[in-house]
Amino acid sequence: MSRPTPSPRHIVIQDVTLPALRSRFGHEALSLLARALDGAGVDGIVLPAGDWGLAGLLADDGLRAVLSLPVEDVMAVERARTIGIRAIRVPVGNLELAAPIIAAGHEAGLHVTALPIDGHLHCPGDLARQAQALEGFGASCIHVVDAVGVLDMDGVAARLRAFDRLLSPATERGISASHDVSLAVANALVAVQNGAVRVDAALAGGTNPLAHFITAATRKGWRHGCDPQALTQVAGMLGCGPINPEFVKERAA
Repeated sequence: MSRPTPSPRHIVIQDVTLPALRSRFGHEALSLLARALDGAGVDGIVLPAGDWGLAGLLADDGLRAVLSLPVEDVMAVERARTIGIRAIRVPVGNLELAAPIIAAGHEAGLHVTALPIDGHLHCPGDLARQAQALEGFGASCIHVVDAVGVLDMDGVAARLRAFDRLLSPATERGISASHDVSLAVANALVAVQNGAVRVDAALAGGTNPLAHFITAATRKGWRHGCDPQALTQVAGMLGCGPINPEFVKERAA
């Protein structure tokens, strides 16, 4: 089933900066950065895997935190729900192992994003069949994942078109594009043109550059909710030593 280019549709921007900065900053600084990103209009802030301390801080602040959970930790779903997390991400390397945690997240009423981590290694048809299984387990969204930056625009488009042949229109599609030879932004744009509504992007690290993607999406007239100027200012925080709390308060106001 074909999907129209989503010009009038809201693209959900999920920032994945915090996992890339975990080794550089403590919880206080990462929490400040998360608030600044929220103030700049980011829809979801992905947390480092297993960082329950930071998850609790952001949930207490009412931020839209997304917690990554390993497939084997099914009991963590209830813990996440209890502290106020409403969305989880599950990296998937084995379908059978992923089924229980995805089903648990679905039953708990959480938004569950499944990320087949070796999606770049599978042909579009095989990846679509994996996505269909993940949909059956209860995944709310399934990403095309290019973990090492080897896909080009044709490869991304082919995988999402294969998704359309097997998945329900109600199941969201997403894109996680690694930054390699400047293809990440182009791959993310093509993904949206082929039905992806959730886009991973980051101010730092090896993922689709957030500010660049937002600039390109804005030029296309797509709705995303982010303030490009604010994102540029937030990005500047990362190159200027300690994160400035006064700037964060200003962005959150």
